[in-house]
Amino acid sequence: MEKKYEDSQFTAWLYLNHDNFAKTLTYSEIRVHYTWDGKNKQWNICIRGFSLGRISYVPQKMEAEYFMRILLNIVRGPTCFDDIKTFKWIVYETFKEAC
Repeated sequence: MEKKYEDSQFTAWLYLNHDNFAKTLTYSEIRVHYTWDGKNKQWNICIRGFSLGRISYVPQKMEAEYFMRILLNIVRGPTCFDDIKTFKWIVYETFKEAC
């Protein structure tokens, strides 16, 4: 599989969501079924066992990041930032508006 996103776990997850199974998961659920390969900057399917994942704490004063964090616990299978800001087929301007 050709890697398009190599910057972070998050952007690699957006690319991984082109997979039919991965797109059924939220960002926090991804670690239950996939492991992060830091050397190759990609997610690999778990062969055995499982891992617990969590999303880092973001203070509310970092408004955009705070509301994006909330949405990452709800939105399943986004492939871009606009997908995260979409609710009922409406793409909102900000993560806060989407919340």
